[in-house]
Amino acid sequence: MDPIGDVRPSPAELDVGPSGAGQALEWRLMRMRNENGRIAADARRVALRQRDANLDHWDGIDDGGIGNLNWIERGPDNLGGRSRALLVDPRDSSRLYAASAGGGIWRSLNGGNSWLPLDEFMGNLAVSSLAFDPVDPDIIYAGTGEGFGNDDAIFGAGIWRTVDAGVTWSQMPTTSGFGNINRIAVSQVDRDVLLIATGAGIRRSDDGGTSWSIVRSGRSLQVLIDPNNANRCVAHSSTTFAGNTTHSIVWSIDGGQTWTPATGGFSPGSRIELAYASSVNNRVYAVIAGFQCWRSDDGGQTWTQRTTAPIPQASFPWYCNSIWVDPTNSNWVVVGNVGVHRSSDGGQTFTTIGDGGIDTAHPHSDVHGFVPTPLYDGRGNRRIYVCTDGGIWRTNDIRTVTQAVGWERLDRGFRTVQYYGVAGHANGRLVGGTQDNGTHLIQLQSGNAATITYGNDGGNSQIDPVDPDYVYGEWQNLRVVRSTDGGQTALSMQLGLLDAGNCTNFIAPLVLSTADPNYLFAGGCSVWRCSDANGVLPVWGSIRGPIGEEVSALATAPSDVDVLWVGYNDGRVFRTANATARTPTWIAVDNNGTLDPFPDRFVTRILIDRTDPTAAFVAFGGFSSTNLWRTSNNGTTWQNAMGSGVTGLPDAPIYGLAQHPSLTGRYYAATEVGIFGTSDDCANWSTSNRGPADVSCNDVTFLHGSTTLLLGTHGRGMWTSTIFEPEVRSIGPGCAGTAGVPALAATSPRLGGTAAVSASGIVPGQSVWLVQGQSNASWYGSTLPADLTMFQAPGCFLRVRPDIVRDGRASATGDYSVELPILAHTALLGQRFYLQLFPADLAANGFGRTASNALELTIGN
Repeated sequence: MDPIGDVRPSPAELDVGPSGAGQALEWRLMRMRNENGRIAADARRVALRQRDANLDHWDGIDDGGIGNLNWIERGPDNLGGRSRALLVDPRDSSRLYAASAGGGIWRSLNGGNSWLPLDEFMGNLAVSSLAFDPVDPDIIYAGTGEGFGNDDAIFGAGIWRTVDAGVTWSQMPTTSGFGNINRIAVSQVDRDVLLIATGAGIRRSDDGGTSWSIVRSGRSLQVLIDPNNANRCVAHSSTTFAGNTTHSIVWSIDGGQTWTPATGGFSPGSRIELAYASSVNNRVYAVIAGFQCWRSDDGGQTWTQRTTAPIPQASFPWYCNSIWVDPTNSNWVVVGNVGVHRSSDGGQTFTTIGDGGIDTAHPHSDVHGFVPTPLYDGRGNRRIYVCTDGGIWRTNDIRTVTQAVGWERLDRGFRTVQYYGVAGHANGRLVGGTQDNGTHLIQLQSGNAATITYGNDGGNSQIDPVDPDYVYGEWQNLRVVRSTDGGQTALSMQLGLLDAGNCTNFIAPLVLSTADPNYLFAGGCSVWRCSDANGVLPVWGSIRGPIGEEVSALATAPSDVDVLWVGYNDGRVFRTANATARTPTWIAVDNNGTLDPFPDRFVTRILIDRTDPTAAFVAFGGFSSTNLWRTSNNGTTWQNAMGSGVTGLPDAPIYGLAQHPSLTGRYYAATEVGIFGTSDDCANWSTSNRGPADVSCNDVTFLHGSTTLLLGTHGRGMWTSTIFEPEVRSIGPGCAGTAGVPALAATSPRLGGTAAVSASGIVPGQSVWLVQGQSNASWYGSTLPADLTMFQAPGCFLRVRPDIVRDGRASATGDYSVELPILAHTALLGQRFYLQLFPADLAANGFGRTASNALELTIGN
């Protein structure tokens, strides 16, 4: 049982309304809750510690083929994900630091024209707040986690700090239990004074973070220090009672040691954001609920409303709500909600200068913050950066920019997109649905740039394995679309799909049968089937009615289109063996009653074996040691497939499952704390600290027609890993000598490792030639193997092209061994080379040497 009170807040406590973003939050939380509807506050930290123990145990072994050396980042390189914070170095305005909500901290050295990630293995990549040390900008504080109640708000773990401009980061140990750090403020007159806004309220340190005290309880999303007077501070504060949240503004005149509620008559019903007007002492602006602008001229103590009409596009201010005031002229105010809106009369009226959307000429929908360049002077330099759900934007003149002219996207290399579902084909086509950035198409032959097939929040994606021009996807709440041109364009595919936009999870299951790609299945409150998915006018029909919970997972057998499994939000699971019948017959696997082998929580994924339709895996949400189960007999009996101890899967939600298309016993699990693989049929699992590292991973699959694994992460885009099994194969017999027939053997050659070569049946102490070549078929136009009878060695054959010949000597016991290093270069994956040994044996024949068998070695991971 989770400790009472030590839990993540509910959507009600976060003041989340019934918007799409609110549905998304609830969907993500459902996948994390246990059977009692709770999430322990330290659950992710525990899972990460288990992941670290797994890393230490395996120490770089490429178990499952997902080790340190073969991940390739696939972008997208031209589209960014959600960013809530940005810093501009006061010494060099071309140096920027951006906080990605799921992908860590990034740095640009050229004003945002390109980006590179900093420490990707710092322990928590959900960064939402940043602050410079006022004396030394090489010292940066980074707050983790999001406390704004959004769809993929990832657990925080306190504050990280760097003292070398982001090269290395370390967690401030006294903050490890603080959870989400929404904002950080550092006193400009005493660098040891820090104020942070957290889920427990406002915390203060006067010794540089060595110790902390809560100076204002409740919940805080923002705290600011007056740039003109470090004793004056303002902050947001909220409390929740009986499901109702009250928001307020609080102020301090003693450097944040004590706080007093403000007065002014504004609505307490929604989030409040604040900004100092540094050109006028004691002037502070606030945006209330995203649509009202208020002002205080006494340091935040009393307030008056400025707006005469509502600011447009204030759809869900609990999620996106921001304000900035020109530091040189307090009449210029900019507000961000879904769009960007500017006032030149002190917040009385606003003009829209960016109305959101995806892939437009102005900032992406959902604006989270504004940051001016340190050189901003209100005259010759009016450059502003904007943080959005779609990365970073810039304008060189905030006073004149319009929706049509003056904005610039700064996403080149800012690879922070958050994918919900991905799919791919061996022709290099990748597709994926994202958080608030639509569904993407990446054609690898043209690089890692993405084009947007359609907008909104993308979901699960599917590619026809036979005709990859047919691509299927969805946007939130099962609004299915189809592309017939490989994902370049897409049209709605919802005829008969009555649950679409109505009775579904926010991201609903959508699966295409690989046994018969005419069949597409979807889950809302009912289970839906389309039997002519690639037809002229595809139509949906229900094949299983509602049972009181939404469908959370679907799986169709790769070898039999009739075998279909369905899982629900409450842990119930059913299957059918005649999914193409007019009225399929459904069999209960877990009905939460007489049949109840599983925990009663969210079914995240089902995987049916590629050759045996009676074998399946069922995966669950929640931070638990019982999240993966397998059966080999249609669910008659079940075994826990998590493994155990340091070689088992961590106690974290499992969001995706994949099976290798040809190798036995290899499976892959995408979890809340990274990607794991097994090569011994789930007895042991391992991960790596390279590639996608410990980012939350939402989906994993293989590109159709290949052995390339595709991973969709929630903050670091897409990644691929081509899985090659290392192999050693003996070719042909050797020829006998006085010590017998020389026998050559080797261990599996793995990237970055060594192949240990050994031989026996050799005359003790004699010299040996180890021949290595790239071919066993020909040498200078002659066919191999070559008969060595002409060299007076009848019965012996040269089987390997002698590109390299190594001299060696047998031991006193007639053995020989050598280790051959394998370069850590992914281009070597799948490459073959050949070995053969020729030991000296003067009494064996006129040639004075015998020959061993040859070996064919295939380099794997």
